[in-house]
Order: sequence, then C-alpha cells, then structure tokens
Amino acid sequence: MLINCPRCGFSQPQDQYCAQCGVDMQRYKPKEQPLLTQIFGNTAFQIIALLIATFFVGQYILTKPAPRKFVQRMIYPVSKSESVRVAEEETAQSERSQASSDSDDLSSTAGAALNRESLSGGEAATGTQGTQAGVAAAKNINDPNLHTLKLTYAEVPVETLNRWITLSNSAGLYQSLTDYSVGILTDFKKVTDKYQSLKSTEMHLPLNLSNANWEGVMNDDGSQLIGMTVNVEIKSADNETLLGSININKSGSQGAEAYPSEFELPKGSAFFLVGALKVENFQSDRTKLTMPPFQIFKSQDFMTRKTEFVIILEPVYK
Repeated sequence: MLINCPRCGFSQPQDQYCAQCGVDMQRYKPKEQPLLTQIFGNTAFQIIALLIATFFVGQYILTKPAPRKFVQRMIYPVSKSESVRVAEEETAQSERSQASSDSDDLSSTAGAALNRESLSGGEAATGTQGTQAGVAAAKNINDPNLHTLKLTYAEVPVETLNRWITLSNSAGLYQSLTDYSVGILTDFKKVTDKYQSLKSTEMHLPLNLSNANWEGVMNDDGSQLIGMTVNVEIKSADNETLLGSININKSGSQGAEAYPSEFELPKGSAFFLVGALKVENFQSDRTKLTMPPFQIFKSQDFMTRKTEFVIILEPVYK
C-alpha cells in the first residue's frame, strides 16, 4: 500500500519515515496556514468574490455618465431639414424683394454678383459667404441676434501646440481622431504667445444659419474650388456660451477631405483644430495658391515640421 508524505508529497510504501525527506510521517503535523490564507485559497470563496466583483463592475458601467463628446463625425453639419431651409430662404428672398428700393439692398446684390464672377477662370477666391438670410442679417453687426466668431489661420510652433494640447487634455476637452485633432482652451488669452497669424477674419452668424469662409482659386473650368472652406453654424447661445459646429473642407488635385467637429465655447475660450493642412498637401497646386493662409508652404519651419497649421475659432463679445 502506497502513502504520500505529508511534508513533501513523495509516494512510497507505508513506513514511519519518508524515503525522500526523512521526516517522521506518523508524528509530522503540517504548519497551520493563517486564517486569511485559508479563506482566500478556498475555491468557493474565490467564485463568490468573482461574482460580486462582476456585479459591481457591471453596475458602474451602466450608471457611469457618458463623457461629453464635443466632436461629432458628420459631413455637412446642418441642423435643419432641407425643406425648412428652403422655406426660410424663400421668405428672406420675398422680404428683400419688398425692400428693393433700399439702396443698401441694391449694393449688396451688385456685390454678390461681382463675387460670383470673381470665382471663375482660375481667379483668386477669398472671402465669406453665407445663406441669403445670414447675409442680410450680417449688414447690421450690432444686431443682438447676431453672434461673432473670430476665425484665425495660424502657424504654431510645435512646443506651443504641445502646451495647448496638454492644457486642453487635462480639462477633458481634447480629442485626437485618425486624420486630425481638436481641442478647446478655456482661457485662450493666457496661451496666445508664440504663434503667427496667417490670416484672421470675423464671421457674423445668426442662429441656425451657416456661414462659410473660403480661401483658394477655382480650377480652370470653374467647377471646383482648389483650397479650403470653413463652414460654421451657431446652434445656441446661452449665458455667453456658443454651441455650434464647424466643418473644414479641403479640396485639390489630390482629392478632397472633410474635418467636421462640434464646439461649446464660453466667453474667453477658443476652439482649435490641427491637421487640416499638412506638408504633403496641394503638391501640384501650390503655384496657384499664393493667397493666405497658403503662404505657410513657404515657411521653412512648417516644411521641416517645426510648426503646425492650426485653425482657431474664438467667440467675440463687444
């Protein structure tokens, strides 16, 4: 008959002493394990603990509030249906027709026609364009229903940009996507050092009507803009906080790309987007793109990746 040594576990015929470790098997008493070791080593306890942990983890996942997503992937950020938009434009068109005797309306119409003519045959295209109702409202920038955003195309040193990203990320307001990244700086005046403004313009927007700023040239047949368009829409404005969307469209001989995002900007804050313009972009179109902000391609720092192209959007209160 074989027995196992209570000390080393060696199996041997029944005897008083272990043939392997020499212990007196009849008198040997194993050292009693601490109570906690016995409890935690118990299989039943381990199963119960695992079930309890699974329950609480599940409860945490179900009840955890979803993080605020200020970035939303969408191709054309329009908050109203096409039918509603068309109806609003028809109403605005009717109102302008009734006021056709007003000289301001006549000059505005002439300016719009001139703008359209300037976009043909490879001519430089630069400026701001909005919906008909938005253009009409923009005549009076003191209109309380009109909100102002400052759009800046900037060349930012990598060190400065890294500081922006760190500050934005620490506040939970930075998001890095596949082709570009976005963030919000809550106190922009404190971090505006060491960057160069390539071009800056103010956009005056009524609620729920988009406004676009475009920079570039039309191709030879006048069918497509070679350059960049920034389309902005304000969806709500409460307590000096603007909630809206921005969509950057870049198009050229190499193809087109879109960079959509949403923002929530309190007074004094700024939204920034990185990656809309890269060193490798517009390789075959650069000779045509002589207007701002495309002079950045002549920057040695940008071409050697010491600086980055950044689009900045900040609310303006006067």
